[in-house]
Amino acid sequence: MKILIILKIFLLSIISINAYCGCDDVSSCLEEVSTINNHHEPCSSSEKEKSKKDPNAWKYLIGGVAMAPGAFILGTAIHEGTHCLTAEALPGIRCDELIIFPSYDKEYHQFYFGRTIFGWDEDEPAEYENYAKSVMTPMLVNASLISTYSALAFADKLPKNKWAKTTMLVLGATQVLDMANHARNFGAYSDSSKVVAYLQTEKSMKPKHSLLAVKGPQVGFTLLGAAALAVEGKRILTDETAKTQGRVRISPSINHEGVHLGVSGEF
Repeated sequence: MKILIILKIFLLSIISINAYCGCDDVSSCLEEVSTINNHHEPCSSSEKEKSKKDPNAWKYLIGGVAMAPGAFILGTAIHEGTHCLTAEALPGIRCDELIIFPSYDKEYHQFYFGRTIFGWDEDEPAEYENYAKSVMTPMLVNASLISTYSALAFADKLPKNKWAKTTMLVLGATQVLDMANHARNFGAYSDSSKVVAYLQTEKSMKPKHSLLAVKGPQVGFTLLGAAALAVEGKRILTDETAKTQGRVRISPSINHEGVHLGVSGEF
């Protein structure tokens, strides 16, 4: 009876190893048993996920740099275009001129990456609130696009193709940089300062509170987007090996006392 029990345990060990390691026959399974007992390693050398530099990483880096100028112009067009569209959609204000290329204003001695020049309708009194909405719209668009990109990046739902990932990363970076520019810009003619002034004059907010209400979300969305870009950047530049089918290690052993079956790993 004792011999039958030992034999059953031994056969169970062989079957377990075969299911876990993919042995082809009994002799190969016995070799796996010997390897595990002698080296205390899992039957597969790739038990843990490993990552290394993608050999094509330099191509994606060069490609991303090449895409940057076009993405920058597109980002500027989105920024200034939302200014203009909002102004045209609201009463009392209009969009007189739209500039999406870098320029220098000699009158105000100010450099602009892009610019929207607003006008006021003569038939209707200018509404400060509508002007503030027109100024604020690009920030809301930035926040929406950054949130969408970050959610997809953290959930790993962006395209798996590396070139598609690179394109999405460059486009996402334009929105993060635009938001970061809002956050760092305290100039009197900046969009942020105009919104802060509106909150103080029309909403009676204290200077510190109005500044925090504008700059706080800007900094938060900038950090969120930067984290998402870092996650996607790592996926683009590294080549991750496939995971093994399981993380459980089965370690059978045979000695004069009988057959022993040890199970360890992550549960």
